[in-house]
Amino acid sequence: MAGIDIQGLSDNIKNYPPLRANRYNVFIKFPPSMNGSLEGPLWASSVTFPGRSIATVEKRMFGPQRDMPYERLFSGDLDITFMVRGGNWIRNQMEKWMDNIIDPETNRLSEDRHQYLGNIEIDLLDIKNEIQYGITVNEVFPKMISPIQLSYQSENELIQQSISFSFRNYEQRNESDSNDGP
Repeated sequence: MAGIDIQGLSDNIKNYPPLRANRYNVFIKFPPSMNGSLEGPLWASSVTFPGRSIATVEKRMFGPQRDMPYERLFSGDLDITFMVRGGNWIRNQMEKWMDNIIDPETNRLSEDRHQYLGNIEIDLLDIKNEIQYGITVNEVFPKMISPIQLSYQSENELIQQSISFSFRNYEQRNESDSNDGP
């Protein structure tokens, strides 16, 4: 049985420390139809990092069946919960965005899809606040603004707003081999 190389393990952790689930930034790039934007990284208290998979179909040439891939899938919605702060309120911005998609007076869908699609950037940070992994989520629009529960009994709680975004796919940014680790 091989021994454990403690020094090698220690060096590995120093050079490539584990990333923490509470070190990230979220930026929203609004579509062209939106006037104004939210400045800087948003106060996102939680983000469901999107997943992906490959769709397969079973094929049999001879012998046992095999799964054959045929397309990429990006599953589910992008769910983000924001801490609500004064000023340019996130809910107000999302309602305006939704009103640009479907006009609230005529209930008509915008004819130009590109006028209501935006992007969201999510960056995973290390302990030095340097980006270790970043993605751009493409063709994003708000799908659902969740209700907010208010209560006189919640004296010391912050208001949080959950929003689900529809998206098409995501792309990895900053593809540096130096950040990949061993």
